Amino acid sequence: MQLRIEAWRAGFATLFADAPECSFRLAGFADGVPAGIIGGDAVDDAVVVRYHLVEEGFRGLGLGGMLLEELVTLAESSGFRRVEASVPPGDRIAKLTYESSSFKAVRIVLCRELLPG
Repeated sequence: MQLRIEAWRAGFATLFADAPECSFRLAGFADGVPAGIIGGDAVDDAVVVRYHLVEEGFRGLGLGGMLLEELVTLAESSGFRRVEASVPPGDRIAKLTYESSSFKAVRIVLCRELLPG
């Protein structure tokens, strides 16, 4: 299977209609089929990953890692000092994807909900 990453273009809006606007967006394709997306925003001297997903039928091919590495390269070439990402508790696959790209945990955020939502 051939995988490729492309910078976001206006035509992709119909492919990933629910993806929010971000400063940095990349789309991933597997054999020409839209299969994943990553988006991040500039916050101070970092690019913060806002979303990073690979469609279920395309997981395990390395596309998530490719998207992440391309975002890191883009952030670095744009002069940012780091890329930050949050992973929900229990999402071991996401955690391993980031760790395999040299991400390290730097803080743990704990939360207590006060109002039912």
